[in-house]
Amino acid sequence: MGALVGGLYATGRSPAELRTIVKEAPWETLLAGTIPFRVLSFRRREDRTAYPNLLEFGLKNGVSLPSGLNLGHDIGLLLSRWTLAYPEMESFDDLPTPFRAVATNLVTGEEEVLRKGVLADALRATMSLPWVFKPANRGGKLYVDGALLQNLPVDVARQMGADIVIAVHLGKAPVDPKTLGSFPGVIDRSIGIVVSANEMRMMERADIVVTVDLARFVTNDYPKSEELADAGKAATAKKVNILETFALEPTEWAAYQKARQGRRRAEPTQVTSVKVEAVDRGQSKLIAETVGPVVEAAWNPLELERVLTQVVGAGRLASARYSVRGSELLVQAEEQMNAPPFLLPLLEIDGSDLGNTRVSAGARVTFMGLGTSRAEWRTDLVGGGHGFGWRASIGCRLASGADGLAQRGRMWAMRRFLCTRGRRRWQIIACAMGEWGRMWAISLAGRRSCGWATRRSGWRRGGGLVSQFCRTIATGWMCRRSVSIFGL
Repeated sequence: MGALVGGLYATGRSPAELRTIVKEAPWETLLAGTIPFRVLSFRRREDRTAYPNLLEFGLKNGVSLPSGLNLGHDIGLLLSRWTLAYPEMESFDDLPTPFRAVATNLVTGEEEVLRKGVLADALRATMSLPWVFKPANRGGKLYVDGALLQNLPVDVARQMGADIVIAVHLGKAPVDPKTLGSFPGVIDRSIGIVVSANEMRMMERADIVVTVDLARFVTNDYPKSEELADAGKAATAKKVNILETFALEPTEWAAYQKARQGRRRAEPTQVTSVKVEAVDRGQSKLIAETVGPVVEAAWNPLELERVLTQVVGAGRLASARYSVRGSELLVQAEEQMNAPPFLLPLLEIDGSDLGNTRVSAGARVTFMGLGTSRAEWRTDLVGGGHGFGWRASIGCRLASGADGLAQRGRMWAMRRFLCTRGRRRWQIIACAMGEWGRMWAISLAGRRSCGWATRRSGWRRGGGLVSQFCRTIATGWMCRRSVSIFGL
């Protein structure tokens, strides 16, 4: 995160502005890396309801987990907004304060010093903690945190022409052996050993080292920004006698600040066109249509971020970020590395019958982009205490509006269940959603014995767009070969 703070300072912001940014940043959302349920598309809400877990396997190149716990969409949007005045740059020397970022090329395993390009992309690359954030794709190369090879880049500062290098070392609490009893704990400690070795070597090359005692903090304590800043001030106060020898006279400092602010760029206030960069041409067209109304209205980065988050909430993309070049809005959409198709696992324990606890396991496999960028094919396989069954459904012609949710379309589903006693049961459901979000469902079901049956149908409606979910349950007495028909 050091490069993130340094990069934002390089854009011309003052320490007070940085402190406000860090304090107001939604750290819980940024570190969680999940799209809120209310923003997910119609189908992804169905997935989250039917398969209530965050574990997702990609099937694009065989069965695999995501490349990071956090795909980096939220932090990417925030970086785009914070660096909006600095899109593609020939050199980071052109910033109000010259800047460099260090990242690790995940393919070559080499350290790379990022000197030019999109500032937001450089910051995203240098803060991609392994296992936490998905590796950053910058110019077709994959990058992770530069801390793996160079966590304290004293040499880079020397190469930029610095006469005096002041290094800041973050002191941590001693390692508790109890934390090494798990796989994540071992991996974290192994990375920490490599990083510490690099730090010690670079500290020897610095002119002044300020050590900040952070023993009482843990890795995810970013919301405690005030306390962290106070710890940094206390550590600096211990070196004040040495640091004061490098202080400028008030008039010299004022002249420096004036010159620095004179190099600060103004943020764009209006865009007139949009360009989308995506691997799939259908996705590019869909995103351009969705973002179009935002471009036509008054420029509002927060509204644009809301729309892009809903686009990502459809499930196909890993992240979306943006920049403004002249009067053109550039949206860069990045697909997931290992999906689609993707697989959602399910483990269900039914203890409603105290004398007969049932366990079922299954999965849902979803294919996307079948024929059109909006079409999906979903297959459910479930087996266990309730018997075995499969269900296949296809949804097509689903349009997306400015909020990224379905407005109209059709979906057909066919289900076949084999009950626990070997009795077959067919169910065919056809439903059509109109522009006002009405869903009609017809259920045809057959059973060889009498008993109670439950039918469930989803109804999403809200302001002319499919936005809310409610569930109705119709229960009735079903006898041999009975049929139930209902609609909403």
